Amino acid sequence: MKARHLLIMGMGVLLQACGPASDSSENSAALLQDERLSVEQQSQLQHLAVALQQAEDLRAVKRLEHTMAQYLSAGRWRDAAELFSADATFIDSTQRYVGSNQIAARLQQLTGALPGQGLVQGHLFENMILSPVINLAESGEDAQGRWRSLSLSAEHGESAHWHVAINQNHYVKEDGQWKFAELHHHALFEGDYAAGWRNIKDEGPDDVAPVPFHYDVRMAGIPAPEVSAVQAAAVDVARPEELLASLEVRARRLLDEDAIVNLQNAYGYYLDRQLWDDAVELFHPQGSLEFGQAGVYQGHAGIRRGLEQFGAGPLPADEVFDHVQLQPVVTLSADGQSARARGSEIQMLGEHQGESQFSVAVYVNDYRKQDGVWLLDKVHTYTRLLSDYQQGWALDAQPPPVARAGFAADAPPSVAYQAFPASFAPGFPERSVIGVAGGSATNDAPISARLDELARQIRVLHAYSGTENVANAYGYSIDEFLWDDMADLFSVDGWKELSNVGRYTGRERIRQSVVDRYGRGGRRANSMTFHQKTQPVITVSEDGRSASIRTR
Repeated sequence: MKARHLLIMGMGVLLQACGPASDSSENSAALLQDERLSVEQQSQLQHLAVALQQAEDLRAVKRLEHTMAQYLSAGRWRDAAELFSADATFIDSTQRYVGSNQIAARLQQLTGALPGQGLVQGHLFENMILSPVINLAESGEDAQGRWRSLSLSAEHGESAHWHVAINQNHYVKEDGQWKFAELHHHALFEGDYAAGWRNIKDEGPDDVAPVPFHYDVRMAGIPAPEVSAVQAAAVDVARPEELLASLEVRARRLLDEDAIVNLQNAYGYYLDRQLWDDAVELFHPQGSLEFGQAGVYQGHAGIRRGLEQFGAGPLPADEVFDHVQLQPVVTLSADGQSARARGSEIQMLGEHQGESQFSVAVYVNDYRKQDGVWLLDKVHTYTRLLSDYQQGWALDAQPPPVARAGFAADAPPSVAYQAFPASFAPGFPERSVIGVAGGSATNDAPISARLDELARQIRVLHAYSGTENVANAYGYSIDEFLWDDMADLFSVDGWKELSNVGRYTGRERIRQSVVDRYGRGGRRANSMTFHQKTQPVITVSEDGRSASIRTR
């Protein structure tokens, strides 16, 4: 597979690179006995095996980061420490911690967790990461990633704080598992909730250099290097029929994982605008919705009733109802027909000149595949924190929401719990099994067609990762006023549209527009600029050579 650059056009990302999809599982040896692989097909199969492994590795690194953030938020510092390699380093601003013992001790101190793991009553530490740019090394045994880190902390009744950083991390594959080799946390901004954010360091003109990037923007859209002949030749093809069948299953499962993330994030966007018709259509007809302590709403009619207690929809002009979806960890069933995901959600709710609330939640949702389409099956959102927006979570800690009058649920809450300052955190799904079969149907298509279809699927998988990389690299470039880097992420004839300003067409026109407006002096000292991207819904073309992305 030869990767090419990803090109941004406006709000979408257009790819010259990578793509399809076909359900494959256990295929009989007789199929390939009748149709032997040519030398060219064998080489293609070997290259595809490496390229698919790259796609798995990119998602494994992202899963590693999401799992770490969720463990820290739940006070599971011992579990988090096990995500580091044996000789790993954790650099927290200027402090360096080396080896498992030092890292574990620092993680417990950072989270304020109990000695035996778990949250302390009245103490809050919510860690969220977003905007990844992940690139694999040519060896396939290590990788690097850049992330935005956002943390909320509190002591109930005393204090509440924000903390923002850039994490520039290095990962290695240890005994077949991806782990942190170095987690480098570059603290940027923090502040008391009431007083607001500030720069951690009082910057002068010489202090505004960005946190070093691991990537060149011209390579941001190439998440994995081109497969080399040496890598391909190392793939064992003694049993090509088994290898091909295995690759087909593994590719299908990765496509399913991406589809589930898209589904979850799309659901969040529909909630934002109170588009109840669209939101309900994402559910299985026998699905259910549960939030806070309101109870369980069952079936499409019940789910709609549960949603309409927040308003008839669509969202009025003077209200905000944001539900930001973050850091999903998806676990597929062995047969590939159902799945579970655990993730985080930030809610910002309010009316103009009226009441407003800030909330952090954890969702543990089930999904079901019907006629090849993934649907929400059981949506369960656990309220971790709910507070008045003006007072903040140190001074105001509200219980999980209950059903409003006239909108009774169909069943009582499945789990009784309390929100902050209580220490409740819902459980974690087990690790997804990648290589199991997703059915028993035999793929009797010609070998050439199966190889081409697998190649298309892998292009789609790489395009998905590359698209997210480019969108997030765009945000990081703007943060640092790196206008050449920002412009170089666009195609030659790409375009960019600014609200209430207009559209600029062509890479050089885009470059000149920001230089004319902001100059070339770089980011200003003692300033804060956030252009972080999250909650991606990525649609890759059938051939894998273009894509669109919606982000927040």
